[in-house]
Amino acid sequence: MNHSIAKLSALVLVFALVVGLAAGCGGDSDSDASTPTKAEFIRQADALCEQADAKQEKDLQSYASKSSKDFSSQAVQENVITVVGMPPIQEQAEKIGKLEVPDGDEDEVRAIVDGIEAAVAKVEADPLSMTREGDSPFTEADKLARTYGLKACADSA
Repeated sequence: MNHSIAKLSALVLVFALVVGLAAGCGGDSDSDASTPTKAEFIRQADALCEQADAKQEKDLQSYASKSSKDFSSQAVQENVITVVGMPPIQEQAEKIGKLEVPDGDEDEVRAIVDGIEAAVAKVEADPLSMTREGDSPFTEADKLARTYGLKACADSA
C-alpha cells in the first residue's frame, strides 16, 4: 500500500512539473465571418489551454492507474513527460495556430505558437529538461503569451 502512495506521489510530482512548467492548452475555435477582438481571441486561446491542462491530468491519472512502474525512475519520468505531458501541449499549439487572429496581431500570435512548438521539440529531445527548476523550455513562450494577455496559456510561473 505504501508503494502505491509513493508511486502516486512521484506521478503527481512529474505531472506538476509538466503542467506547471509548460504552457498547457487545447480546444476548438469558433468560426466567425468577422475578425475577433483581442479579448475574444484571448478567451478562446485560454479555453484551449485549460482543456489541454485537463487532458494532461486525465491522461496522467489513467497512466498511473494502469502502470506498475517505479515512477522515481528517470526512464519512467521521461516516458510520462513525452507520452502524457507533451501531446496535449502540441495539440493546443496547433489549435491556437488555427484560431482566427485579431487584425494586426498575427506576428505576436505566430511567435507564441512557434515558441510553444519549439519548447515541445526541446522537451522531446531532453524530457528531463522539464524537471530542472528555473530552466523550463517554455519560459520564452510563456513570457510572450503573458505579454499578449493570455493567462491559462502562460501559467508556468
